[in-house]
Amino acid sequence: MDMEHFSDQDFAEERRKKIVNLIRRDKRVTVNQLVELCLVSAGTVRNDLKELEQAGMLVRTHGGAVVPTVPVRGEIALPLREGTNTDKKEAIAREAVKLIKDGESVFLDAGTTSLALARELSRTDRSFIAVVNDFHIAEALEESERGQIVFIGGVVRKKNHNTSGRVDLDMLKRYMVEKVFLTADAVSADKGATTYLVQDIQYKRIVMANAAKKIILADSTKLGRHVFAQFASVEEIDTVVTDSAADAAIVSELEEKGVEVFVAP
Repeated sequence: MDMEHFSDQDFAEERRKKIVNLIRRDKRVTVNQLVELCLVSAGTVRNDLKELEQAGMLVRTHGGAVVPTVPVRGEIALPLREGTNTDKKEAIAREAVKLIKDGESVFLDAGTTSLALARELSRTDRSFIAVVNDFHIAEALEESERGQIVFIGGVVRKKNHNTSGRVDLDMLKRYMVEKVFLTADAVSADKGATTYLVQDIQYKRIVMANAAKKIILADSTKLGRHVFAQFASVEEIDTVVTDSAADAAIVSELEEKGVEVFVAP
């Protein structure tokens, strides 16, 4: 195994990101293996695995951990999500930014794929109005010279750096946008777009109702499956943007239901 070693002086979040990347690659890890790789104690590794299991990133076993066949329900902290499928998210963002025309108004959902899109949009010379509820996305869009940012207030989700709650929903109802870019935990031709986060469904439904075009950003690992709760039927989805590893049969199924699919190279 040619995984780089890193010391116990690394921040815990950085160490856990590397553990997540390793288990996604090898599907199974042992405590002894991680002790050797991370140069930390077995107790530290076990604590890391416990935290990662609670975040839905793995399932602990006797002496190690495996990739979950179905992710654990719950909210995964932003620092952990940022370290997964980075290349796919950036490719999706480069493709999705092409869909935003000069002068358009958009809503960008919270999440790391939306953050990648915000970074791409900020590098263009386009004029835009972006409605957001994520601090990192707002910060990324500040780099744009011609963009205008509308930030939605509410209760702050501390680990994920975005807002939710009644104030959030009341404000969202006021804004009509041309395009909404939403993230999903899974997308399929029969169940549409689904999520583990039931608390997000209401705000996703509101922004969809106020948008002329509904666009889902989903990497190839999320296609052809469904999870706990639906927030959009396939008939309500106009466009899906995914990456080049997407299964052609799944893409065809979505297109047969009238969904426009863009596959990022």
